[in-house]
Amino acid sequence: MKIFFSVMRSMKMMIVLMLIFAFSVGWATIVENDYGTATARAEIYDANWFFVLLGLLTLTLILNMIKFSTRKKPLVFLFHFSFLVILAGAALTHYLGYEGMMHI
Repeated sequence: MKIFFSVMRSMKMMIVLMLIFAFSVGWATIVENDYGTATARAEIYDANWFFVLLGLLTLTLILNMIKFSTRKKPLVFLFHFSFLVILAGAALTHYLGYEGMMHI
């Protein structure tokens, strides 16, 4: 378990996970363009591996915030903490929200 956390809090792991995330979102854009929004959502955004990827990114972000937190850089900490707030809001919206259509 100690090895797992030491690997997860490395910056190399964060870079690898961010590259996988960027490639996945780019691929989802291509799928959405060619096959429609429903296909991209079913194949990529609602897939279990995508949720695991987001969970690993969140864990890595938290561990790096703990590792590199200093009292000299509170704005950097606040900036990265805002990503956690955005991720929490996205998770709440995904699991508790209702998707509907609004006619404008």
